[in-house]
Amino acid sequence: MAIYTSIGTSTANSYVSVASANTYYRAYYQSDAWDEITSATTNTTASRTEKEGLLIQATRELDTTYRFFSSKYNQGIQGDTDYQNLSFPRSGDTLSNGSTFIQQDIKEATYQQAIWVKLRRNKRFSSDGALTTLPLIAEEAYNYIKGYVNRQVTSTGQYPWAGSQY
Repeated sequence: MAIYTSIGTSTANSYVSVASANTYYRAYYQSDAWDEITSATTNTTASRTEKEGLLIQATRELDTTYRFFSSKYNQGIQGDTDYQNLSFPRSGDTLSNGSTFIQQDIKEATYQQAIWVKLRRNKRFSSDGALTTLPLIAEEAYNYIKGYVNRQVTSTGQYPWAGSQY
């Protein structure tokens, strides 16, 4: 699965790249935290492909769980080349030169959610073999994205303050 981070396009499937995730985790956490994500099946360091999958899934979960204030930068019609696949950038996310950007909070929410996706997969069962129920969205991810949330669309499993259910 290839990762596409082209801002405001119909092909974008992640807000961040593996390279930017590597840089983020080296700068803000233990230098090897992101690199130490291991494959549940082989117990080896995650491959680039697995990391791409985690970032794509994290982006998808953030986009489908919430509705956000304002509108997409490129509304377009789904299927057209000017359609914006992801929820960000929003209409106000432009620089003085007219170029668009993804807010840093959205990127950081994606980094945090990617780690959570992996942890959720690894913690599906408790030590006694019972299926565990974990929230869909990581609290750390939500803390970055909550200022952009208009309302919650799907149940996250834990956070009643995450938005209205209507």
